[in-house]
Amino acid sequence: MNYKIKMLQTKDKLRKELKKKLTTLTSKDRNLNSIKINTNLNLLLTKLNIQTLCVFIPTSNEPDLNIDELLKKHDSVYCPKFIKSSYNYSKIKHISELTMGKYNILEPRQSMPLSDDYLKSKNIIFLVPLVGFDNQGNRIGYGNGYYDRLLANVTGPKIGICFSFQETPAIITDPHDKNLDYIITENKIISSTKSSPKQ
Repeated sequence: MNYKIKMLQTKDKLRKELKKKLTTLTSKDRNLNSIKINTNLNLLLTKLNIQTLCVFIPTSNEPDLNIDELLKKHDSVYCPKFIKSSYNYSKIKHISELTMGKYNILEPRQSMPLSDDYLKSKNIIFLVPLVGFDNQGNRIGYGNGYYDRLLANVTGPKIGICFSFQETPAIITDPHDKNLDYIITENKIISSTKSSPKQ
């Protein structure tokens, strides 16, 4: 079997296993771990001291980000909005500006997009959802490639938000996969400066 195909099958199998684990997390454990994750996130954001933030709106299986608190503490907050066939970051000022969008994920009601030029600025922090990660900052996404495309040209810090049980052994990535600069779980803040081997 072609190594590339075998690698993709292994990654897909791991993605399915981790997705299943996420669905078995109890509401109590999700809430308790989310509090710790938000605490660690606040510590890192204070250290980075960047006022423009691109967030994601979590699903019921993901860590529950305190979006209200992030809106209060940052000058500008953006989150993904599905437009045509892809996601773009659009500005929000209050949680009430969100409405149900594609894949039953909350997104901005109005389109106030972040310009392509500013998207490339180092003065923006990006919070990124994921299914799995390794300690080198490599990420397994949901398989649609939306975030790989959304983050393709960004230069600001990328922070993965997840539970500790989503950590996996080293992930072999493709050239288009975006490496994370930090990963935050309920137990720790991981700073990553290395990439996994590319195939």
